[in-house]
Amino acid sequence: MREMAAQRKHQAGSTLFMVAASLGVLLGMSALSIDLVSMYVARNEAQRAADAGALAGATVFVSHGCTVGAGGCVPGGPQEAPATQQAVAAAAQSLVVGQYPDATTVDVSFSYPSPQEPQITVTVNRDTAHGNAVGTYFAKALGINTVDISASAKAEAFDPTGSDIPIGVQCLRPFLVPNCDPVHPTPASPGCDTAAGYFFDPDTRQIVHPGLYNPSDPAGGGVQGEPWTLHTDSGPSQWYLIAFEGQSANDLRTYISRCYNGAIQCGTQQLSMNGANTGPTAQAVLDLIHANGSCMSGQDTIDTTTGPPFVVTGGANNPNPSLVGQQFYALGGASDSIVTVAVYDSIIDPATGQPTYALPPAGTTVTVVGFMQLFIRQVTKDPGNPCGGNGKNIEVTVLNITTCGNSVNNSTPPVITSGSAIPIRLIR
Repeated sequence: MREMAAQRKHQAGSTLFMVAASLGVLLGMSALSIDLVSMYVARNEAQRAADAGALAGATVFVSHGCTVGAGGCVPGGPQEAPATQQAVAAAAQSLVVGQYPDATTVDVSFSYPSPQEPQITVTVNRDTAHGNAVGTYFAKALGINTVDISASAKAEAFDPTGSDIPIGVQCLRPFLVPNCDPVHPTPASPGCDTAAGYFFDPDTRQIVHPGLYNPSDPAGGGVQGEPWTLHTDSGPSQWYLIAFEGQSANDLRTYISRCYNGAIQCGTQQLSMNGANTGPTAQAVLDLIHANGSCMSGQDTIDTTTGPPFVVTGGANNPNPSLVGQQFYALGGASDSIVTVAVYDSIIDPATGQPTYALPPAGTTVTVVGFMQLFIRQVTKDPGNPCGGNGKNIEVTVLNITTCGNSVNNSTPPVITSGSAIPIRLIR
């Protein structure tokens, strides 16, 4: 008994020692976990910046127009410099561990699986190689003073031609453009009927006139920079309206000035709206482009003599004060004058049984076969006379166009959405 009592006396306090030792280990692990969580947060911040940069850079492929140009986008082409600039600027909007990325810490590279599907990879770095590694807190006790963090994202301008992947576009304006192009008639035809030229080949869905518009040879050039009239009272109407959620003029004005946020998918059927709402349509367009009345002043302007990418000058009424009087590329979001609309396929005229692009006033079902990006220049009463006459002419410039390709007949929900006519997506 004496021996057992002595042994217990000898072991007294050992439990306390074990608890203290365990607490030290637990505190050490907790301290290291703080560093691990900090690194995880830093990685997520870097990823968000990389994602934003890649998507922004890919928009330049669209604004530059090489995706629908005759030669497509090529390595070392003029689209790479502005795409890099746009990618870095977008990435620089996000804090990564208390620092904003810049040109010295953001790496940009390009790849071209096809001339119509250019890709951009953006890597945001907080590492030793770039001189901005992330410092640790408690890991210093283990000799780990810094940790390298980086994140990459790849985005592409996606060409749906020949693909079964459906595309959809968000923020559409409720204008319907027929799949015929009076500027490229084949043979010559003044109207929008089956004798006129096409934007998209009805059989192959290919873009019929890719590339840059040529004012000296309109029929021989492409569609980028092509002047267009969404509506004119001097001849047959070249546009109709989508009845997104009804035929009311108030809905029409709302969707012109603010857009329809639902995604319209290739191949979907849309109801046309009464195109006689000339007053509400014109006023909504004026509100959209921030123009001072029908005599037109204050809105953004576009220069199509060079490019693409075309250069826009911010008007006095541009809602972003930093863009007023400044020149910038025609990118969606920078100018409210840039809109995306749907292109519809022909319908069967019940009177003749033949395909036609001439729609009855309202309630006709049409199929979306593509999308077009436009720059709205002005709303005039007469061509060449902004303040005269009684008509309402909505004059625009074609920036980009994309076909739905084979996805027209695909009923799968849309998987790609973009505010641009050309779909843009993150692929990694």
